[in-house]
Amino acid sequence: MDGLAKLQRDLQSRSTPLLVLETLIVFLNNLVASVGNLLTLIVVLRSPRLRTIPSKFVISLAISDILMAIPAAVLTTTVSAKSDWPFGSATCQIQGYFGITLAFASSETLALMSMNRYYRVVKPTRYRRVFAQRRTSLMIFAAWLIASLIQLPYVAVGHRFLFHPGKIYCNQDGKEPFSTILVSVFGGIPMSIISFCSFKIFRSVRAHTKTRFKDVDSTRVNVEDIKVSRILLVMVLANIICFSPVIIIEAIDFFRHGSYLPRPIYLFYTIAATLSSSVNPIIYGAMNRSFRKEYIRLLRLDNCRMFSVTRVTPMIASHTTGLNLLGINPPARSIHSPLATNNNIELK
Repeated sequence: MDGLAKLQRDLQSRSTPLLVLETLIVFLNNLVASVGNLLTLIVVLRSPRLRTIPSKFVISLAISDILMAIPAAVLTTTVSAKSDWPFGSATCQIQGYFGITLAFASSETLALMSMNRYYRVVKPTRYRRVFAQRRTSLMIFAAWLIASLIQLPYVAVGHRFLFHPGKIYCNQDGKEPFSTILVSVFGGIPMSIISFCSFKIFRSVRAHTKTRFKDVDSTRVNVEDIKVSRILLVMVLANIICFSPVIIIEAIDFFRHGSYLPRPIYLFYTIAATLSSSVNPIIYGAMNRSFRKEYIRLLRLDNCRMFSVTRVTPMIASHTTGLNLLGINPPARSIHSPLATNNNIELK
């Protein structure tokens, strides 16, 4: 029996408790990714002072994760509940194309973030020359453009995206050589860049933690740069853990010329890939007390609007250490605005 046909049979023969459990896991996974990245995007965009280089990468990563998680929350949850693809061939082609596009955009953005931190921590004297405002925007635009166009050869020669009953979404035919080349090149290159930069940053962070930094000149590495780099290292490690099963399963399917692994393994593939969109907001909140407070404050927006100026001012003062996630130092003056409490994010 063909591998996909067997997976389809297994999907439709699930017991009711298993169907409910898997559907709930898929929905909650995508819900966390959607809400977490929306909150991250709002926190960053609400502050007029977040016009820094690292913030561009945070925004790009959040957008790619949001665009991947929100449609998936509808499509994969419905597929899991109905045990079939009910949306038609056109939707399958759109979902397959843009799902892979967003995955590559996310990995390329993470690679650019790693390069940004590499130059800031390991080669600080060259940082401003390499990561100027305009040049950084062009880097991000190029990453999205490449991710958007790289699959055109696959579509141009007549290949189609197929519904995979194990992964419960549409993707490329894994038996096609182009699929392997795509995953190897546009998955391997960003991963290699991330690994190299992370290793160099890790060595530099270990060296810097043995001393205290008092010089905060913009051309020198300071304590806040080290804190930001630690968070990046955790993000990189989490994404490697999430994407490792994806790469391994894709490689096995290619060498076996089909999808012959058990269905739960392919479902784990999908869950792990979605977790890569969920972990970043969780890491921000877990490793950054002020960012965590911003998340909570956004969820209690109605209550925040009732705060008086006398209550807001001390809160502003408590966050004056600045937007360290994005390398921003707040002004010395106080800002007497209820919205000003969202302008300061401190990485600790």
